[in-house]
Amino acid sequence: MIKRTLVIMILITGYISAQKIWKENSYKDFIDGKFTDAGANMYVSHKGRIQSINRADVNGDSNVDILSVNSHPLIEMLDMSSYWGNGKDFSIKNHSYIPANGPMWVTPADLNNDGHIDLVVANYSNGTWTGMESFVYYGGLSKDHVKKEGEWAFYPFKKIILLESSDAQKAAVGDFNNDGYKDIIIAFSAGFWEYRDKSKIGTSPSRIYWGSEDDYSSNSFSEIATSGATDVVTADFNNDGWLDLAFSNSEGGFSFLYFGGKEGFTEENLIQLPTINAQAVEAADINNDGLIDLIFANSDGDESYAYLNVNGKFDSNNKINFESYTAKDIVTADFNKDGYIDVFITNHQHSITGDPNLANRLIHSFLYFGSANGFSKENRQAIPTIGAWGANAADLNNDGWVDLLVCNFQEHYSFEVPSFIYWNSRDGFKETNRTPLYEHGAQGNAIADFNNDGSLDILITSMMGNSRGDYDPSYLYLGKDDGSMDVENKIILPSREGYEQAFADLDDDGFVDIILQNRGETYRTANEAWIYWNKNNQFSTWNVTGLPSLSGLGVQVADLDKDGFLDIIISNGTPHLKKDKTWPGSFIYWGSQSGWVVTERTELPTKMTRSCSIADINYDGNLDLIFGDQAGGLAIVFYGDGSRDYGIKNSIQFPDSQGSGN
Repeated sequence: MIKRTLVIMILITGYISAQKIWKENSYKDFIDGKFTDAGANMYVSHKGRIQSINRADVNGDSNVDILSVNSHPLIEMLDMSSYWGNGKDFSIKNHSYIPANGPMWVTPADLNNDGHIDLVVANYSNGTWTGMESFVYYGGLSKDHVKKEGEWAFYPFKKIILLESSDAQKAAVGDFNNDGYKDIIIAFSAGFWEYRDKSKIGTSPSRIYWGSEDDYSSNSFSEIATSGATDVVTADFNNDGWLDLAFSNSEGGFSFLYFGGKEGFTEENLIQLPTINAQAVEAADINNDGLIDLIFANSDGDESYAYLNVNGKFDSNNKINFESYTAKDIVTADFNKDGYIDVFITNHQHSITGDPNLANRLIHSFLYFGSANGFSKENRQAIPTIGAWGANAADLNNDGWVDLLVCNFQEHYSFEVPSFIYWNSRDGFKETNRTPLYEHGAQGNAIADFNNDGSLDILITSMMGNSRGDYDPSYLYLGKDDGSMDVENKIILPSREGYEQAFADLDDDGFVDIILQNRGETYRTANEAWIYWNKNNQFSTWNVTGLPSLSGLGVQVADLDKDGFLDIIISNGTPHLKKDKTWPGSFIYWGSQSGWVVTERTELPTKMTRSCSIADINYDGNLDLIFGDQAGGLAIVFYGDGSRDYGIKNSIQFPDSQGSGN
């Protein structure tokens, strides 16, 4: 510990013949002085120490230390995972990876009629961007093919072409203009929330790439209006000889059905069907009347919808409601061989509070059995799933029963959960009669005989691996005398989606403490800033104090009210608040002899901001707080007066400062 005492000696000559000593060494002695920057990084502690606030040396060895605050340990842009079928079961022992660029869904089809299955890979997000090209992989590569230098070839695909796309979700294949060539329609969504242009919500046209004898080209396409399309299915719903297109839309409250014809897909031939954040659409005759119906998976609300086809017309008067929870996909098949189509809906998660961050993913998905009396809750089976997303159905082991594939995305924090093949039989589906496939945040899938060996294969798209929102390690790297650092010479400090940190001797004991600001971007957004107390240069999770925050993005330290105790300023983000909720603002926790009393904090009316800046910007000797605004508002300064009276009445906003962060 270092104790500083200021000793001022004044020698006065003349009438006084002896030396006098003027000694100041207490808070009361020093507090009447002034710092040139009002104490932005210096203060007089209550114990009478004049010291810096923000430190770089945590363990007192005179070397700079660095704390790497870690969040987002997830892995993105994973390769597609292909399990090769043998007509019996599936295993990682008979498996290979196929490169991609962040697809959520893929669509198999023999595009060029050569007898080999090709694959449309709709690339959605690679972890940093969503405006990537989508791919067409052409099948037909033999297993013993010797790859040449520079050749693109990944068994069983021998060729790739690139198609311009953006935020691509799912594709469908069909001859939409009746010219004899297969066309590709790709549903373009509104994009991943973090990368999307907020000004373009509701304006996401999907795209048809036209087939020809010269293959597909990014120059040969037509756009079709959709509203955050998540899925597309094609069928001739009105039996006029032209394929129609049905889109599930995540925005606008309606999904779209376009009827095809000689004039193409026009708004005059558009039907809008009410849905709620629809994530998937399936076409099947679910009432055995010979007409193809539409089923939509609603991700919001507690129901998904089936619209019945009445002589080529669809409306809300002919609708079936299926109970579902954050539904992500739909599969239709006659699983029990009774002559009626059954409907399987993947339930991703359910929250009894309505807050998706507090939802449970260990819930069942629902298999509704069709019958002469239609569908009912009483005639359904609950299938155990884990944050279920995509699903598919096929007779995978050639026993005459349609089996069920479910892609499981995430449990609580972890994406490392198995997906399931539920094996069907005369006794139906059983929880223990399933094969686990150990994937990583699995979402989409495709079932086809990709290698043309007579057995069905399974291809799974995995969007994310590892975990998100868990208690992950942050690393304090300790500096050496030569200025270097060693990855082995570190202290591990757990955090929960940590975003920021501060080093300061908060309790004025001569040891530097650490504040670690936990964001909690997902799940528990009502989080805390953790104070790791330094006890003889040792840190422990058993010696931590927490200060409440709400999606906290930044933390700063200063003695704002000049009482000799350090204050802590936390910048809060917004956890997608509902309209009737107020913004969390930012918090000033006032230091005192009693610590940082939660009920005595000051709440500042900021919106989504990073760490504030602390400075005396009006040169009055008091510290001011400057906050940016990432929510589209203006940056703001709260002026200080040496007291705890910070607030809107003594503040100004900076013109033309929208979108500022720090």
